Parts: sequence; structure tokens; C-alpha cells
Amino acid sequence: MFRFLLVAALIILIAINGCGWPAGDDIIAAGAVGGAAAAAGGGGGGHGGGSTLFITYPYIVGSCDTPGYAMGVYVSGSYAYIADTTSGLQVMNISNPTSPAIVGSCATPGGAENVFVSGSYAYVADYGSGLVVIKISE
Repeated sequence: MFRFLLVAALIILIAINGCGWPAGDDIIAAGAVGGAAAAAGGGGGGHGGGSTLFITYPYIVGSCDTPGYAMGVYVSGSYAYIADTTSGLQVMNISNPTSPAIVGSCATPGGAENVFVSGSYAYVADYGSGLVVIKISE
């Protein structure tokens, strides 16, 4: 029931403003309950008009379990780099979101907790070992 009220309130907000926000105002209204989210935003920036209403219901489209406990992820292009605690760095091909698959891995000395990728390197925050730098491309 609350989801309905939230969406109704956002629609009323847009209608009151004549389907357009005052020029120069960036107004955003948003809310979420139980997996449902709604947001409304104005044209703003002096453009006026152009209100948009987004209603989303996020859901899982695919998954791939890792050998450890996934703690951090960095996505670059068709790959997701996962800091996977005692299993180090896991590399997944995510070009097909309904069927992600592990395509590579590299053990780290401690527990991989977070990862950042720049260029040909993955920088892993590794519990007990500090920073571990891993070459991810040839």
C-alpha cells in the first residue's frame, strides 16, 4: 500500500507543477520501500519542463558464486573484479549479465577486501598484507 502512496505522491507532485519544474530549479523526489523505488526529477538548469518519473523494481538477472566471501567489486568493461577474502582476486566475465562466469583468479597473501582497477593492474586491499598489486592483462 505504501508503494502505491509513494508513486501517487510523486505523480501529484509532477501534476501540481504543470508537468514541469520552475526554471533553474533541480528538484528531485525519491523514495523506496521493500525493493520498489520511485523518483521524479525536473528539467532544471533553466530549461524548465521535461519532468521524468522513474519507477523501478530491481531484481536479480544472474549470479555466480565465488569460492570465498565477496567483499568488494570493481566493474570495467565486460569484467567484474571481485575481492574475495581468502580466495584473493576473482575475475568474472559479465558480458552476458544473465550468466556471469569466473575466467581468472589470483591468490593474495591475506584476505582480499576491496579492489580498484586502473589500466593493466588491479589494486587489492588485502587484510594483513596491505596493498597487493596484480597485473591483469598482458
